[in-house]
Amino acid sequence: MNSPEDKASFIITISDSHVLEKKYILHIFFHDFLNVEYSIDVSETIDGYYVEGKDEKFLLPDIFFKKVFKKDLEKEPEVHEIMYGRSRDEKLPAWFTTEDQASYLLKADIIGMAFFLLSGYADIKYSKRDDLERDIGNSSFVVRKLLIDRPIIQEWFLVLGELLLPKKDFQNLKNRKFSLSVTHDVDQPYEYLAYNSQRFLKRIVGDLLRRRSLQIAITRLQGYINKLRKRYKRDPYNNFQELIELLEKYGVKSSFFFVASDNKHPQDVKYKIEHPAISEILKFVNEKGHKIGIHPSFFTFRNPEKLKEEIQRLSKVLGDLDIDQSVISSRKHYLRWDWLQTPLILSEAGITDDYTVGYPDRTGFRVGVTFPYSAFCWNSKKALPLKIHPLCVMECSLTHKRYMGLTYNEAELKVSEYADLIKKIGGEYVVLWHNHVLINKEELNLFSKVLDTAYTRSDIT
Repeated sequence: MNSPEDKASFIITISDSHVLEKKYILHIFFHDFLNVEYSIDVSETIDGYYVEGKDEKFLLPDIFFKKVFKKDLEKEPEVHEIMYGRSRDEKLPAWFTTEDQASYLLKADIIGMAFFLLSGYADIKYSKRDDLERDIGNSSFVVRKLLIDRPIIQEWFLVLGELLLPKKDFQNLKNRKFSLSVTHDVDQPYEYLAYNSQRFLKRIVGDLLRRRSLQIAITRLQGYINKLRKRYKRDPYNNFQELIELLEKYGVKSSFFFVASDNKHPQDVKYKIEHPAISEILKFVNEKGHKIGIHPSFFTFRNPEKLKEEIQRLSKVLGDLDIDQSVISSRKHYLRWDWLQTPLILSEAGITDDYTVGYPDRTGFRVGVTFPYSAFCWNSKKALPLKIHPLCVMECSLTHKRYMGLTYNEAELKVSEYADLIKKIGGEYVVLWHNHVLINKEELNLFSKVLDTAYTRSDIT
């Protein structure tokens, strides 16, 4: 937003409690969001956050860290619509507020609310977990408080930005670039590659007895024969050429996340990253200018050594294929994410950008922002050199019956609404589409709607 020569400078004075946690959020707001210079002073007497800029001096309330954090309060905070801005004629939802308008410019504890979501505190404290140890979106604070479909923290950051920045700089902030970040988890690059005779016979029996379809059984037989004869391009899930041609139509470059595990867990994928058929896909994706990242397996959830092993395995394959890409981006398999451990494990393994943070059962804004931000380390209480790219939409979250269960028409409206909202507020629209869920016409139409919506609403070239 500003050149190094004319960056604004701000001084923030904070109380001497939970200093590191407060510094973390101030880093996200001033560095990751505003991209301005700032300094922090610590005082034993101040009650709140005293912000000094060139033209503004005001006090913000400190409620979360003073009254909630580490007090083991079981009761979830209530959300209220409160007035904000200079004219105080507009309202935004807030959940750490004060009635003392005389002392504070705003009634909302923006710093506390931001830590509450961005660090994962809300999920750690209030969300339930499923049998795969994932936070369940429908049990989360942001879903139950009807905040999941709005980037509420970013909205409050804009309120604070308008108070701090000159009008021209604020307009630049408000009109920050919209970007579409298309990603693909390559769980099933081929339907038949991992078939052995036992699995094939089991599926054929299921086709005939349970699904009662001779045609499906015949199609499966043909697919298995093609696999035995190494006719991999005839596999229905090997649609990477068609997928990339569609992406090229819109000028979009994707990130493809590949699994490099030993496939020992029942929930893991069944292909070997070293297989020649996978090598052909890796080379094609790279030749077309798309990014390759790691899709860490089920066992890496809390296992740093396993994660490093898989990164090294993928890196070796890329090196053997003369693919000049470093493995520095990731998305965890099944979106398995542990706020207390995963960010540090990823960072220590050399990952700089992760795209996992979204709920499997709900689309929207899990952490309340649409821009990449520095992950919080619960051990050191500091920002990590790992950027979290919040996931907004996964295709199965929209349409799968056990999740949102939307019709394809409803899903198309939803993805368009997100594109419009993020275009308005600025940020990165992160979507996840599995290649094997781009087979039938309805699936392709929904994915094309995402690309078309972004293409017609942005400067993607």
